[in-house]
Amino acid sequence: MCQSYSATMPLIAEDPNLAIIPDFRTEEHTAAWAHLTNDTIDDDQAAELLANLWIIQNQADRRHWTTRLEEERCAAEANRRLVAEEEAKRRRITPEEQEAALAEE
Repeated sequence: MCQSYSATMPLIAEDPNLAIIPDFRTEEHTAAWAHLTNDTIDDDQAAELLANLWIIQNQADRRHWTTRLEEERCAAEANRRLVAEEEAKRRRITPEEQEAALAEE
């Protein structure tokens, strides 16, 4: 039985398993780690903190991604079952019922 959790999860557009951790020591990320530096935390420590936070978020995103894929798989399976049931019902219609249905059209 499939359960749906996606209402509480953010929509992730790309597979987080393919994400590559940024180098937070680069100039591009200066503004981010500059807010974390002080007398006891230097630039490298701030960059490492940002990397650790990125890893934690990426792990959460991976769990959400896996859950979303499972929900999509379950929804597709449920849809296939529904289509198969409808097709089976359609095939069980007697020739007389088919003629009557055609006559109504």
